[in-house]
Amino acid sequence: MSPTRLYDSANAGWVGVKGSAAFSTYLSATGSYPALTLPWYAGKDANGDFSVAEWDRVFGGSSLIGNGHYILNFFEGNRFNVSGVAGLTNKPEPTRFQTVAAFSGRIFYAGLTSAKNGGKIFFSKLLENITEVGQCYQQNDPTSEDFSDLLDTDGGVINLPDAMNIQKLYVLGSSLYIFAENGVWRINGVDNVFRATEYAVQRVTSTGIQNARTFVDVEGIPVWWSKHGIHTVTVDSVSGNAADENLSIPTIQEFFDQIDGNAKVNCKGTYDSINKRVLWFYPKNGESVVNKKNRVLTLDIALQAFYPWEVSDEVADTDYILGAEYYSGFGSDILDVNVVTSTGDNVVTSTGDNVIIQRLSQIALADSSIILMVYNGTTDKMTMGLFKGTDFLDWNSADYTSFAEAGYDFMGDLILKKTSPYIQVYMRPTEEGYTGTLQTGYDPIRESSLFVSAFWDFRRSSSSDPQQAYRLKYVPVVDPTNLDLWDYPEEVVSTRLKLRGYGRSMRVRFESETGKDFVLLGYGVLQGVNQRF
Repeated sequence: MSPTRLYDSANAGWVGVKGSAAFSTYLSATGSYPALTLPWYAGKDANGDFSVAEWDRVFGGSSLIGNGHYILNFFEGNRFNVSGVAGLTNKPEPTRFQTVAAFSGRIFYAGLTSAKNGGKIFFSKLLENITEVGQCYQQNDPTSEDFSDLLDTDGGVINLPDAMNIQKLYVLGSSLYIFAENGVWRINGVDNVFRATEYAVQRVTSTGIQNARTFVDVEGIPVWWSKHGIHTVTVDSVSGNAADENLSIPTIQEFFDQIDGNAKVNCKGTYDSINKRVLWFYPKNGESVVNKKNRVLTLDIALQAFYPWEVSDEVADTDYILGAEYYSGFGSDILDVNVVTSTGDNVVTSTGDNVIIQRLSQIALADSSIILMVYNGTTDKMTMGLFKGTDFLDWNSADYTSFAEAGYDFMGDLILKKTSPYIQVYMRPTEEGYTGTLQTGYDPIRESSLFVSAFWDFRRSSSSDPQQAYRLKYVPVVDPTNLDLWDYPEEVVSTRLKLRGYGRSMRVRFESETGKDFVLLGYGVLQGVNQRF
């Protein structure tokens, strides 16, 4: 007897008291295995016993009958353990799930990388307790004569044969989205309730996700990187159909295309839900240090704008960013809390003082932070860091430039030449006090500085030297007894500058000074048009 064929027969229902007897009867009468196109009970006679003659009268066709009598451990693949049939070859699954999601009262698993099971999505039965999370099979025996029906609450497997390298499962509304390397699929119930007996599978887009770590949940909206851009999913409010939207094509596609493949593969995204920003950390092109992240692409949700950051290398040491995570409760303060009774009365000591304990503030009351995982070149260990500091130097030593550039202003047309005699710039004072002594002098803490320049006619270089726009109208007076006091009478610094140059278009650039801050509130330009030229 072939062990494999014997197992297939038993797994198709030729097992148990009656099934085994039917199998033996057929084998003895014909000398061969029964075809797997009919169940054994198709050959029952009037007395309910198996009859080869009755079984032969029924046309079985060429379709296989249901199988799955045995519940097999998927990863072990040890068929002997469940069937007792000796001589079987085990068929273990060597890879493991890369992504898991809870959806419609079940747990879904995907992301196997084997060729055989790479496109399969497993889902558990409708959960009643935590012990059922691994039951990805139906409750009724599919080979049973009496109760073989698939139930709405059963577990099972969904096969997407064209999905390659599934990397992410994500729940959006009443649908489960599957992000693979070659596309995005959506699974949902026929009436928005997923059942094992009825569900729909729809391919949303053929543009997939290159790196699962670039996937970011922006308050219920997925955003991810593909090989071709930065994408999100939009759902039509009327039809309910989902579609892919490329966010980078109308904004930073040229910049995105210049990021090399190694940087995209090693990119890691995180979302700051307080400041409404997505930050993607990745290495610069050609970076030789493994795991170094010295570039950050930021998507500001409030401004609907992308802007890049570059983290300079240390001047004398080798510290660098390994990765980053968002922690809403980082920086929780220690609060003094009165101890009260069940009736709300304060508990007091024998001397009448309130009993006070200290506890951490709630996460909702704490400052939010993007925590940086930093490799420390001095200790050869990992530490933590923040995008924070008032010296405005990376690693307290490396300089960087902060700037903002406006779009091209054509002032009505592209034919006539224009001038811009004046620009009015509005800034917020950032100084927080002073350092120093009466003998050595005083320097402002977190001093501001902002340079303004104009670019005419699409030039790459400025038409004139940058001008300092941060000019205080009043001279602050230092109080030697309180250096934390910045005594300036106005909350906004307003400066008017004369812009040099002329042309048919103008672009304004605002730029920082080494080691100094700036907060640009806005600006206005006085425009002049030469009606003759």
